[in-house]
Amino acid sequence: MFLGDMGQAKKKKLILVVGVSAAIVIGFLWAIVFSLRVWSGEYAFTKNFERVALGFDEAQVVALLGNPNEKGVQFRLGQRKGFEKAYQRASESNAKTYWFWYRGTDVVYTVGFDEQREVVVAEYGGT
Repeated sequence: MFLGDMGQAKKKKLILVVGVSAAIVIGFLWAIVFSLRVWSGEYAFTKNFERVALGFDEAQVVALLGNPNEKGVQFRLGQRKGFEKAYQRASESNAKTYWFWYRGTDVVYTVGFDEQREVVVAEYGGT
């Protein structure tokens, strides 16, 4: 066996080299994924979305996010499974209209407005 023929010091050195190499590869892959997200504008959009606060009016939302891709009267995200609490918050929010921004493959950013056209819910989700 390959490791059986090595001395203890050489085995430890090999394990250390393999471990450090794996950490470097994982770090490199993480950096690529993170930078692609930043370059695509997804990161900036998400940060702006997170600044949307309850009570904002429509103009404040548009100033942060731009015009929505769609408007409707029913809350939705990119998927329901895993976002049950967001759906619950929306159902309890008194929102009358919803604005939707589509990002990525199926990520939906949703802002709900009440009758005074103020934000009462803001959620996003998808895969």
